[in-house]
Amino acid sequence: MLKRFYDSVRGYLGGMALALGSLGLLVFVFLPPGVIFIRNAMTGLSPNSPGMSPAAREEAISRGLDSDLVHFFIPWFLGSIFLITYGFYEAYVEKKAK
Repeated sequence: MLKRFYDSVRGYLGGMALALGSLGLLVFVFLPPGVIFIRNAMTGLSPNSPGMSPAAREEAISRGLDSDLVHFFIPWFLGSIFLITYGFYEAYVEKKAK
């Protein structure tokens, strides 16, 4: 019963995976520059303190971007590539079945 249900929605899953992967890749293209801008802007805008020294500011930005790269950007990119690959695989399987 589960296999029959999976076979009936297989084409839709492939299309959804392809659409979500493409959207994820598009977001991946525009998100890193925004994060870099926000990191640069927010480290210098502290109303309660005189500000950071240039070395401390660069270290804070670098540490934050390293963390974003490892914990957010790389998984986002790999997930998008996986979804696109799965979408193309399902399209190939559907084409081959017909």
